[in-house]
Amino acid sequence: MVKLRLSRFGHKNSPYYRIIAANAKSKRDGDALDYVGTYDPKTKPSKVTLLKDKIDAWLKDGAIPTPTVKAILIREGVLKKEKADKKDFKSKPGKKKQAKVAAAAK
Repeated sequence: MVKLRLSRFGHKNSPYYRIIAANAKSKRDGDALDYVGTYDPKTKPSKVTLLKDKIDAWLKDGAIPTPTVKAILIREGVLKKEKADKKDFKSKPGKKKQAKVAAAAK
């Protein structure tokens, strides 16, 4: 399985990341199949460089982005944000809130 993930570079307390396509079982800074971008979180705003054609090719081939890379790709407009599932949120307020609403209605 191929994943799109971050590979760390830079000095201590000054990280710099490459966005890579790599085998899911390989080490974080191990061999990469392809380099598809960079991410520098230390700059304000954080600097992101993406090779969109390579990213699209890997995603079409079945590569799965890690949550961090997925957030970066959504922020940069490469991926569309998925709608939240309704099961993630409470469907109605708690007992105290329901009692207050019922008392206010009377």
